[in-house]
Amino acid sequence: MNKFEKIVHPKISEAIMELNFKDNMPFYSEFMRYLNFFADREGSKVETCQITTTRLGFQFVYNWDWIESLSIKEVKFASLHNIF
Repeated sequence: MNKFEKIVHPKISEAIMELNFKDNMPFYSEFMRYLNFFADREGSKVETCQITTTRLGFQFVYNWDWIESLSIKEVKFASLHNIF
């Protein structure tokens, strides 16, 4: 059975920081700080990334290897695309 690991990928953390300080998009970076991040390290359930909602809030679930293969610019685009 595949379990998701509650962890923020370092590239996602960097993307959030860049959105706030480099790209002057504090609204989006602030919103992303309140997401619950879960990694699918096996890649068997999530091919890229997705947002789901539960009674516990918004869940950003992502494929660890997929995020690893992206540049920071691509991580920012994928994140923004999924949350808005």
